[in-house]
Amino acid sequence: MNADQLDELQALAEENISADQISQVAGTIQEQGVNLDLGSIAEQAGLPADIIGQISGLLGK
Repeated sequence: MNADQLDELQALAEENISADQISQVAGTIQEQGVNLDLGSIAEQAGLPADIIGQISGLLGK
């Protein structure tokens, strides 16, 4: 993990998003693979789509 990715994770934590939520979203993103539906993931996780997009970006998806 590089410094930019660490900064993004810290920003997510400051937005009161738990490590468990980040982990669950990351797992879902990896499971969906090519058929990534950020809106659906956001709805399932109860988080804004921009947060899901940030997590997706950290994963390189």
